[in-house]
Amino acid sequence: MKKLLSFLISSIVLVTAVSAQQQTDKAKIKFYQKNPVWIQMMEDSTVNYHEAKLAFDEFWKGKEEPEEEGFERHTKKKKRSILARLFKSNDDAEKYAFEHKRFENWLRMKAPYVKSDGTLMTDDEYLELVDEELRRRKEDALKY
Repeated sequence: MKKLLSFLISSIVLVTAVSAQQQTDKAKIKFYQKNPVWIQMMEDSTVNYHEAKLAFDEFWKGKEEPEEEGFERHTKKKKRSILARLFKSNDDAEKYAFEHKRFENWLRMKAPYVKSDGTLMTDDEYLELVDEELRRRKEDALKY
């Protein structure tokens, strides 16, 4: 009887914890959709890479992203329906165009240095990696 009661209590605690986590995740997603926190995230050296990418993706979900700069932008205008022009503003695309490009560049630059848990290598870890590579190359050069 004690084991059954213990099992029921632990099951209730587990279900409550999972439910609370799901509500927290939904609230976080809504926050990311409305706020461009990814801009501050790329400036934070302790940020989780995957969390920053999630914030970026959620913010731009359903929004028109900035167009790439170049010749095509000035020669071709994107045709949008009257309803799209009335109800879908391009304010965010214009307001965050520079930051959008910076973030995509940040993603590319940081991707090789992301650990399995999503954290980024510290400066010391990066320098250790560079030193190790230099030692390896020096050893390879001495072999020949």
